[in-house]
Amino acid sequence: KEPLLRYHSMDALIVDLRAVLSGRPVSAQRAGALYFARRFISRRPFAVATARLTALALIAATTISILAARRAEQEAHRAEITNKFLISALDLTDRFSSNNRGDSTLADVLERAVVQAGTELKDEPDLRAEVLTQLSRGLQNRGKLAAALAAAREANDIRFASTSAATAVERASSSQ
Repeated sequence: KEPLLRYHSMDALIVDLRAVLSGRPVSAQRAGALYFARRFISRRPFAVATARLTALALIAATTISILAARRAEQEAHRAEITNKFLISALDLTDRFSSNNRGDSTLADVLERAVVQAGTELKDEPDLRAEVLTQLSRGLQNRGKLAAALAAAREANDIRFASTSAATAVERASSSQ
């Protein structure tokens, strides 16, 4: 070795050997950030493991919170659309409404709501299927079996189309 890179005395070598044994930096090597990080990790493995687990837990909690917030936003959106639809559908029975013919029964309102669901909820197929299912039950309870069956079939067709589309997307993404 070059004389400048050698230990100047036996005492300097002993100091570095003791530093290595106790996990401290040595003078014979330039100490960079990576060196200090490795030494820190080797001296405090439990603290580093705890910090890593804490960081992972925070990342997981943040991810779960973001997903829950998105889900809540979607549910709020669905509730708002459903609310608007119901207000619109029930407007048929308002005696001051221009849609009121004066002789509406609940069964008539439900039949018209089925038609309305096709136009007002066309951009929300899952929600439309749910609403049609509920309208179908109401029609069945009012003895309007043909209308109830038609609404139930439409709801099932929507669900089937939605499931088929999701399955096709999954197949396409898994084959890539």
